[in-house]
Amino acid sequence: MTSEVHRRAFLQLLAVAGAGTAALPGTAEAGTGFPLVARGKAATIVVSAGDRPGVRRVAGDLAADVERVTGVRPAVSIDVVPAHGPVVLVGTLGHSPLVDDLVRAGRLDVTGIAGEWETSLSQVVDGTLVLTGSDQRGVIYGVYEISRRIGVSPWYWWADVPPRRSAELHLPGERFSLGTPRVKYRGFFINDENPVLGTWAPAYFGPGKAPGYPGGFTHEFFAKVFETMLRLRANYLWPAVWGRAFAEDDPLNHATAKEYGVVMGTSHEAPMMRGIEEWNRHAVPAVRDAAGTVVTPGHDPYGGTGSGASVATAKRSRPTGPTGSAGWPARTSKASSRSACAATATSACPTATASS
Repeated sequence: MTSEVHRRAFLQLLAVAGAGTAALPGTAEAGTGFPLVARGKAATIVVSAGDRPGVRRVAGDLAADVERVTGVRPAVSIDVVPAHGPVVLVGTLGHSPLVDDLVRAGRLDVTGIAGEWETSLSQVVDGTLVLTGSDQRGVIYGVYEISRRIGVSPWYWWADVPPRRSAELHLPGERFSLGTPRVKYRGFFINDENPVLGTWAPAYFGPGKAPGYPGGFTHEFFAKVFETMLRLRANYLWPAVWGRAFAEDDPLNHATAKEYGVVMGTSHEAPMMRGIEEWNRHAVPAVRDAAGTVVTPGHDPYGGTGSGASVATAKRSRPTGPTGSAGWPARTSKASSRSACAATATSACPTATASS
C-alpha cells in the first residue's frame, strides 16, 4: 500500500511539474471568496452549447465533483445565465460567447492567456466565477484544478481515494492561472497490460467490439483513462498494443478521445503508424520452404507483402512465466488493476486524434 501511495504522489508531482509552475491555492474561509456551495445551495454552472465538446463534458464533471464533496449537485445550464444566485461560467476563449462578451466589454483581461497553449484562467468577475482558457484543454485543466482544491483526487476512481467532505465550499476570487506547460505533450503509455489489465478491463467494461477479439479495450475503459489523464494535466496516450487495436476494438474509441480532447499516438513497436495488432489481424505472411524461398507471396490491406505480420507474431511470442506476462506476478485487486492503466510519462509525435 505504501509503495502505491508513493507512486500516485510521484505521478501527481510529475503532472504539476510538467504543466506549470504556479503555486496552487486552496479554498477560502466561509463568508469570503466565491460561494460554490453555501447554506445547502450550489452555484449554477453555465456553459455554451457551441463550446468545445471537452469543455461541455467537464462542466458535468465539476457538478459531480461538487456533489461528491458536499452532497449538493449544482445545476448545469446551457447558454442561460440565471437571474439570481452565484454562477460558475465555464468556457473557451473564442468558443464561448458568454466569455468573449466579458473580454470585449473589458471586464476580463486575458493578457498572457489568449493564444497560448493549454493555459487556464480563473477569476471572479462581477460576482461570477469565470473558468476559461486559451484552448479546450486549458479550460479543462482549470476546471479540474477546482476539483482538486475542493478535495477530489485525480485517483478517486482508479484507486478509490475518498473525497474530502465539506458542507460548504468557498473559493478565492483573485486572478489565477496554472501557467503554460513546459512540455507540450505529456501522457501515459499503457505498456505490458497483460495479464492484469488485459483480463480485468474486458470483464469490467465488457468485451471488445471487433468480431473475434473480445479482449479489446472499449471506449468506456478509455473514457476513465482519459479523465484521469486530464485531471493530472496530461494530454497524450500511447494505447495498449498486446493483442489490441485501438482503432478497431471499439468504433467509438477515437470519437471518445476527440470528445475528451486527448491526443492519440502510436508506440515504439507500431510500424508506419499502424498498431501492431492491426498487422496481425489483416496481414497474411508469405509461405516459405525450408530454404527460405517464398512459395506463396504474402499480402496485406496496406499494399505490402504481409511480412510485417510474421515479424509482429514473432515479437509477441516471447515465453510467459507461470505468474503472468514474462514472469511478472499477477495482481487482481481493484486498485492495482485500475492503476495498471497509468504507466510511464511519455512524449511523442501525435499521429491520430488531436483536439486542442
